[in-house]
Amino acid sequence: MARADPAVGGMPRRQGGRGKRKPVTPVVEQSIASPAEIDAAGDPLVGAWERLDEQIAWYDRRSAHGKRWYQRLKVAQIVVAAAIPVA
Repeated sequence: MARADPAVGGMPRRQGGRGKRKPVTPVVEQSIASPAEIDAAGDPLVGAWERLDEQIAWYDRRSAHGKRWYQRLKVAQIVVAAAIPVA
């Protein structure tokens, strides 16, 4: 078992060799299609973009709804807090 070395921040030292390395696989470059090529091929991402736009619109609506409720509750909280000393 490796012992902790305080000079290295208490991390254990590794003993032994480096072990086996995995072979490096070459990276294959892919060409990016132009918008005209995508439209001609019947873009499968159109549906994904539409769903994304719908989801963003839903979050915008829910965010506005939540903000209105938050502001209403804050006003009610201030009114109730101000009414306590009067009563």
